[in-house]
Amino acid sequence: MKIVLILVIQALFLFPFLSPCLVEAAPSAPQNLITRIADKCVVLHWDVVDEPVVVGYYVYRKIADTGSFVQLNGLSTWMTGYADVDVDDGISYSYYVKSVNSTGQLSDSSLHVSAVPLQSNNSNQPSAFIAQLCQSESLRYAWTWGEEFSG
Repeated sequence: MKIVLILVIQALFLFPFLSPCLVEAAPSAPQNLITRIADKCVVLHWDVVDEPVVVGYYVYRKIADTGSFVQLNGLSTWMTGYADVDVDDGISYSYYVKSVNSTGQLSDSSLHVSAVPLQSNNSNQPSAFIAQLCQSESLRYAWTWGEEFSG
């Protein structure tokens, strides 16, 4: 075992161009991030990063034009959607998503999107309770009404 390890180290020293072959590359950034708004809720969706090394996604948010981005989910989510129910109506929030691989390497950021949750009298609008169920990753969710933001 020691001989093999020494040979690998020597090979990397003599042939440094081989080292990138032994390190897992960072995954690609998620694409096509969009938002849907509801009363005290912003739901994000993005395209799956179809790479075998991707094990999940991290979602980041900030209040637009102030502060810095904070990671919203402590553990990566494998779903390509996230319901942010810790927002206030009438305030602009910015978001981006990163994918993560099995070694913890993060992708570049997705494009940033902004959303302003608004109170609505629409009785078809999901409640915060439904949004929290969606966030638990036990349900797949989607709805088609509302205004889409993509930038």
